[in-house]
Amino acid sequence: MKHGSVRMTLAALVLFLLAPVQAEHQTSIAVYAIKAKGKADASLGPAMTSLLIYNLTKSTRLKVIEEDALKTVLERQGQNMSDLCDSTSCQVEIGKLVQAEKMVVGELIKMGDKFMLTLRVTDVQTGTVDYSVKKDCTCLEDQLDFLAQIAVINLRNHYGENLPEPTSPPPVAAPGQAAPAAATDSPFAGRQNLALTAKVAVSDYITLRGSVKSLTSYKPKYLNDGVILACENWNCPCWVLPMNKTGWAELSFPKPQTISAVRFLPSNKPKEEGSLHWGMLRDYRVTASSNGKEIPFCSGEAAVFDKPIWISCQHAPIVADAVKVYVESLHGNSAGICEIEIFGPE
Repeated sequence: MKHGSVRMTLAALVLFLLAPVQAEHQTSIAVYAIKAKGKADASLGPAMTSLLIYNLTKSTRLKVIEEDALKTVLERQGQNMSDLCDSTSCQVEIGKLVQAEKMVVGELIKMGDKFMLTLRVTDVQTGTVDYSVKKDCTCLEDQLDFLAQIAVINLRNHYGENLPEPTSPPPVAAPGQAAPAAATDSPFAGRQNLALTAKVAVSDYITLRGSVKSLTSYKPKYLNDGVILACENWNCPCWVLPMNKTGWAELSFPKPQTISAVRFLPSNKPKEEGSLHWGMLRDYRVTASSNGKEIPFCSGEAAVFDKPIWISCQHAPIVADAVKVYVESLHGNSAGICEIEIFGPE
């Protein structure tokens, strides 16, 4: 009798282990074009829409409908993203067309020095408001990503996540101020910048030098010349990708070098080319090459930032012929690299 009980228990355990795991349901959600009101520049609406979508894509509980899908559906209906509908019934119908369960609509309002972001989440099936959030900050345009971040954190927490909320926006660099390229202000101060003697190659994309020009006018030496020029809107000689693209910059050494640290300064999009000064870098990956073989050095997801920020990574010492930095630009915006620095062991 005892053996039979054991066999039944084992059989039940096997069946449990073999049973298919039910994937956690992700609520599909779409973000309708945010409207800029009050003193807020009209261009801030599309920019805030992209920022909200970007921050929502990090959620484990929400499945975000891409902005392109929304635009395609609207075009088929003879509308575009500028034809904003204010009624709930209109917004619900658009949500149904893109097969979203929830629809996010909202406004960005500027009153004096204060920006206010209000979001409402409507259930597409019932037409009722599930959730609403209002956040504000006395801040600059360059700090509006803070509003997007905290609003989305509140929204994600409403749907079951548990994320801490930042309490204040990050500081902003003074207008025209550029971060120095020298290593004296870095965690690698006092170590030789091996990038200065390297040969530079970049994937074939556009560059920014006052205005958009072809790659043929770009001199890759700017990526490792050790100098970052102070210039208006942070529009410096940088190698830049178009929106939603992946590209790379490679630095090859005259002879193999032992390296243990790499840092690079992402570019940002000048105001006259878009609407905000943010660099919209999404993902990055750094590799070191030895005898033609690429070895992973570091990788990560770069948060949308509002000032020049160096991205640094360290690795156990490795002998390499070259270093390659891959970057991906955020949907709807461009991003690239202004400067790369490479260091050996201490």
